[in-house]
Amino acid sequence: MTITLTEFLEYWVGDLNDDGVLIGVDWEADQECEEIDPIVLAKELVDYEKE
Repeated sequence: MTITLTEFLEYWVGDLNDDGVLIGVDWEADQECEEIDPIVLAKELVDYEKE
């Protein structure tokens, strides 16, 4: 499933944060991956888009 950055910011970040969910970044099956807070990820994505 693909979502836009706008959808992620408007609909997903708040709910994920409220639920205490961490987002797995660069995830591969049966591998460890970096986990990041959804608010931190949202900020980094917005900053990246500004560049």
